[in-house]
Amino acid sequence: MADTNNISEKELKKYFRKIRRSLVCDWKTKNKILKDLKNDVEEYLEQNPISSFKNITEHFGNPETIAEEFAISSGIDYVKKSRIHKALKMIVIIFLILASIFTIATSIVIIGNNNRTAVYYYEESVDDFGIIE
Repeated sequence: MADTNNISEKELKKYFRKIRRSLVCDWKTKNKILKDLKNDVEEYLEQNPISSFKNITEHFGNPETIAEEFAISSGIDYVKKSRIHKALKMIVIIFLILASIFTIATSIVIIGNNNRTAVYYYEESVDDFGIIE
């Protein structure tokens, strides 16, 4: 990326990360879109070296707008896909939380049972009390 005084690499990475998350397509397509967009942003920054991050978002759009425009141009129902995508994420997150709770609870029960039922063995020896025959 072009190094300018007004735009940090961190801001641009965050911008592209948000775009990646907003796109509702396969990874290969996302990578191509982002590669093309990064090239366009780089070219824009070379032509406008004193641009701010606000100029970039005004020129190219915010991440959601970019994703929506791509979906429309591809014939994808962005709103429907976006809702499905968010719902699937939520289901996976809930499943992982429940699995974690189940694992922790099971571990606590197993550890508790092991402590209660632990058997300790000890040995006693009987000495010969010096009986001589």
